[in-house]
Amino acid sequence: MLPPNRPVTLDVVIPAIRCATIDRLLRSFRLGTQLPEAISIITNEVPLDIETYGLNVRLLRFDSSTYPIGDGDLALRRDIGVWNSECSHVLTFDDDLIAPANLVQTSRELLSREPYFWGHHRYVSFAEYSVEALSTMPPDRGRPRESPPNSWHLWMSCYGGLFGAETALVKDCGGFD
Repeated sequence: MLPPNRPVTLDVVIPAIRCATIDRLLRSFRLGTQLPEAISIITNEVPLDIETYGLNVRLLRFDSSTYPIGDGDLALRRDIGVWNSECSHVLTFDDDLIAPANLVQTSRELLSREPYFWGHHRYVSFAEYSVEALSTMPPDRGRPRESPPNSWHLWMSCYGGLFGAETALVKDCGGFD
């Protein structure tokens, strides 16, 4: 474990399958009060010529003869991002979310004191709001994750859609698989 109050460099690890959500996701990070050092999108689906909005974005392509690739390979994609990160900390973030304006800043503050944290999300119709409105929306808006249909996951969820940690800690634990 790193000593408390240490500098935090942050790599946002995004296991991406959906192409249509990446533009708004990157725009939301650009609107943040702080920017991450890197955004690693682990994908074989997203085209290489995406708009990065001035962010340090890298698309990591992959292949495997050992692990299945396709539906259900989020753990593998997260692990690829973690093992290829050069930052002290990673923030795993799903491809269908919008980053709140204070996400990177709050993540750095938490990770300067704690080795890891889990975040939370709420369901809101993206069609009803702009990315700017979503990124500044209060955290209590929308439907909580504990409501149906997602409440059936209970303890089995193993949620990694918003998880921050020391990169070395995730590696020492063996990653997400």
